[in-house]
Amino acid sequence: MKFNMEHSHDEATTQLLDAALDARNNSHSPYSKFRVGAALLTAEGKVFKGCNIESCSFTPTICAERVAIASAVKFTTIAISSDLNDSPITPCGVCRQFMREFGKDLQIWLVCPDKRFCRTTLEELLPASFGPDSLEKAGGAKISNRDQILQRYKYMQVRIQDRHGHTFFVSRKVNAVDPSLPTYVRIPPIPIPRAWVKHIRPLLVGAETTPCNVISGVLLPMVEPKWARRIDTDATLDFDFTIFERTFQCVYMDPPLLLPDEQPKPGYLDISQLTAIPVHQMLVPGAFLFTWCEKELLPDMCEIAEKQWGLKYVENFCWVRHQTNNHIAKLPSNYFRRSKVTLLIFRREGDLEMRHQRSPDSVFDFVKPRMAGDLNDRKPDFSYTVIETLLPRALCTAELPDPDRLIQLWMPADCHRTHWTTIVQKAMAE
Repeated sequence: MKFNMEHSHDEATTQLLDAALDARNNSHSPYSKFRVGAALLTAEGKVFKGCNIESCSFTPTICAERVAIASAVKFTTIAISSDLNDSPITPCGVCRQFMREFGKDLQIWLVCPDKRFCRTTLEELLPASFGPDSLEKAGGAKISNRDQILQRYKYMQVRIQDRHGHTFFVSRKVNAVDPSLPTYVRIPPIPIPRAWVKHIRPLLVGAETTPCNVISGVLLPMVEPKWARRIDTDATLDFDFTIFERTFQCVYMDPPLLLPDEQPKPGYLDISQLTAIPVHQMLVPGAFLFTWCEKELLPDMCEIAEKQWGLKYVENFCWVRHQTNNHIAKLPSNYFRRSKVTLLIFRREGDLEMRHQRSPDSVFDFVKPRMAGDLNDRKPDFSYTVIETLLPRALCTAELPDPDRLIQLWMPADCHRTHWTTIVQKAMAE
């Protein structure tokens, strides 16, 4: 193909040509030694640059044209340059087809290092091409050029420049799914696999039968947990915690707290009453406090933990309440709908052997039915997983069978478990 070369006579054209030539400086072409630069001009007047990036395995190599297109997506003109001064280069076949997604009338400028250039169009470089309009003629769904690119290429090359002027190219994952659309889940036919089953309460059994638990769909007799201690008390606030030595690595509690301006109710506490619990006198250096708290009481709980117990806030995660129909719960609130509750994590200064883990910020779990005597919703078992994974030395063994390293307060009477000392308030159990 013979090109009619010309020189630029306007500032906008010169800017695009200079950008294409400058893009060669970022080329990574250690194998071919053939530098290529490309620059795109958008309808808003912005310029996006790209360069060729070679790989030692060759297949992942990407051309300058596609690097620039992946950064801009929508554009009107593209300028392409190389180090060849005798004749300008043209885009390869793959790049021509890639550009075809944006229309066959695209303006393409081919630039030489001396800034001579020629104008052409994609239709001239790729005659009788196959494009989106071909799919529409075949009866396929009409879809925009941009959406076609997003669906075909889930990962796009993005050019990033830091404050020092260094340029990096990274692969960015593109989500082609509209988040506003509903998500459909195919529920398996009956019988539903056990992996889909999540029990929210034990199966009811007759009064004359032995109490049972449900484990993986199998009824098993209920037995007392091994290496566990249960202590009953009339009121947790009045319990004599001085009977314990400072051996606990974690205090876990779910106090039934009154919300601001809420009228007193039997069994519920004002948050200021928590200062009666000598948490700081039970924890070894480096130990933790895990406590559930509604959003209105978060500032007060943090103040008590820091000023009264000498603990520092370190982390939290939330339980997002789900109803059994898998919708997020929307309980009434004075501020906005109450859909979550926070488990605050505080720590005492000091060293303690821990096992670091990657825990989610939120846990999605169902609201369990309250049993007789329950003052709070039954919290997800995931909190136990977090604690017992974090503190492996707190778990009981045959050599250390005494459950004097983990203690929980204000938990339901049937929630005492292996490794834990549980203080059960009788009023809640009855």
